[in-house]
Amino acid sequence: MRFWMTSLLLLINIGCSNTTPAEELTQIEPDQAFDILFHDHSGRATIIYDSTRGIDVVIWMNDLYPDKEYEIALVRNDGDEGVLFGPKENLDIKLGSIEEETKLRPNSNGEVYVSMLNPERLFEGAEEMRIEVMTFGQKEVLKSHPFQLSDMN
Repeated sequence: MRFWMTSLLLLINIGCSNTTPAEELTQIEPDQAFDILFHDHSGRATIIYDSTRGIDVVIWMNDLYPDKEYEIALVRNDGDEGVLFGPKENLDIKLGSIEEETKLRPNSNGEVYVSMLNPERLFEGAEEMRIEVMTFGQKEVLKSHPFQLSDMN
């Protein structure tokens, strides 16, 4: 009986939990690395805040369509401004490839692993930042959970 009661309480506790800590605005401190997850996708972004070099944004996405082109954007304040990843000279591409200035193509397994170092001024005054991965032409968009650099707002 005790086993069933404990199991029931555990199920109720899990089932009734509607808090989503990942959706809360994540604060990233200087000289810290932090993983940011994407909504409904298993990819992730790692934000490396190096106060001497800038902010390195590392993206790993899987389960993408190998025959499609994607763009990755670092977006400020729900899309009012931001920057696209590219051109090739600004990127460190480990998986996938780049075509033209900003079009990334996954490898045959549907993976992209890319990083781009960004200046601090891009983050200054931003209430929140997100990463968006979209097919070329913005037909499909994957969005990360929001984050903010702690001493930039």
